[in-house]
Formats: sequence, structure tokens, C-alpha cells
Amino acid sequence: MIRSLAAHIPCSKSVLVALMFSVAGGAYAQESPLTEQDKALIEQGKQIAQKAQKMEMPSLLQNQHMDEAQAEAKAFFKQLQTTNPTLKEMHRKQAEKGIYSDHRILVFASLSLGEQGLDDVLTAVSG
Repeated sequence: MIRSLAAHIPCSKSVLVALMFSVAGGAYAQESPLTEQDKALIEQGKQIAQKAQKMEMPSLLQNQHMDEAQAEAKAFFKQLQTTNPTLKEMHRKQAEKGIYSDHRILVFASLSLGEQGLDDVLTAVSG
């Protein structure tokens, strides 16, 4: 039926578009479905989140041994660099090239790149 009406009305596409905009505009012109109580709860939630960000973490939740663990991990990695042949070779090659060897880079790559693609990415990142 709409198709038959559209065939008889001049500029029918323009009329249909205007009709769609008027219906859609009416939906947006209505007031928010949120009540005043809903809005107050949202505002209260925002204030609670802001206060939580400003608060310091209680000592019970803090890891008191984190600095010690990081130092231990760095020492272990340095030990591995002297004993592990792969890390030893990598460190030697970086020293030959004069490359800074204490980088902190995280590389994300996909196996969908294939062996050659992964090799290219890792070669580019390693310098």
C-alpha cells in the first residue's frame, strides 16, 4: 500500500524522509525517561566514585613487599642474562650495536602474521 501511495505522490521520497525525521525528532524531544530520583542516584554514584579516587589505599590492601619483589626479579633477570645462552647472546648483540638494553616495551603480535611476519615484527622492534 505504501508503495502504491508513493507512486502517486510527487516527491514521495522527500515526503517519506521528512515524515521519518518528524517521528524520530518527536522521540528525542520527549523528556528523559529518568525520574528525579534516578538522576539523584546517578549524581550520588558519581560523587562516591570521585571520593573513592581521592582516598588512599588502606595498608591492608597494599603489597608491602612489592619493592623487595621487584628488586629480586631484576636481580634474577640479570643472573639469567649471564647464565642463559639466549639472553647472553641477545645482550652481547645489543652491546655490539650500542643499543640501550634496558628497554621497557611490550609488543603485541598475532600468530596470524605467520612465521615471517612475526620475525619481521620482532626484528623491527629489537633494533
